[in-house]
Amino acid sequence: GVGPWMIGLLEDAVGGYELPLTVTALLTFAAALPVWFARAAKPPRRRIPEIVARPAPQHHRPTG
Repeated sequence: GVGPWMIGLLEDAVGGYELPLTVTALLTFAAALPVWFARAAKPPRRRIPEIVARPAPQHHRPTG
């Protein structure tokens, strides 16, 4: 949210947009690196109780 404000301050300080936009590109690249190398989280290894793991019995109603 403060990116445009920071770019404006840097532009005022150096007199051009080359440095502010280069800094923006480098920060964007630095922020993308952890996302690029991140792995999916592994599900927790919990033992499911047998009563939960078994399928529910099927009750059939007689038709007629």
